[in-house]
Amino acid sequence: LQELGVLCGLMPGSETKSTQLHTVISLVYGMGNDPHSHDASGDDLSGQGTPMTRLKDSLSSPQAFKKHFLDISEVAISTYKHIGRIRSARLTGRDLATFYMSQGEPQKAATFLTDQLTVFLDEKWMLLAANTQLTLATCYKATADSE
Repeated sequence: LQELGVLCGLMPGSETKSTQLHTVISLVYGMGNDPHSHDASGDDLSGQGTPMTRLKDSLSSPQAFKKHFLDISEVAISTYKHIGRIRSARLTGRDLATFYMSQGEPQKAATFLTDQLTVFLDEKWMLLAANTQLTLATCYKATADSE
């Protein structure tokens, strides 16, 4: 979803260009009507809509994209933690940290990066830990937290 957001110009801090708008239109048109919708409104029984409806909605505006991106990322991290895939949860957290940094919220990004750094240090992945420390330093610098 993050790569799709970059491709379509929906990530925070990016301006949507006409080529990206054409990409969004082509994607939505190419998806056609959702064959899995249960009624005319496209909502399923849970009231959240089908995956296709939710994807089309997330492509409609940067605000909708942000909402869906954060929701899906939260569910993914929780699911990964529940099944014991901590590394995968931390990698999803890295994507969230990048998202928050581009949105201008380094405090939120630092939380995910700190969790990721802990895993890298525990597993002795020193190069990844060093890169994460550099990114974390950028976060702290943005918040004027010198400690």
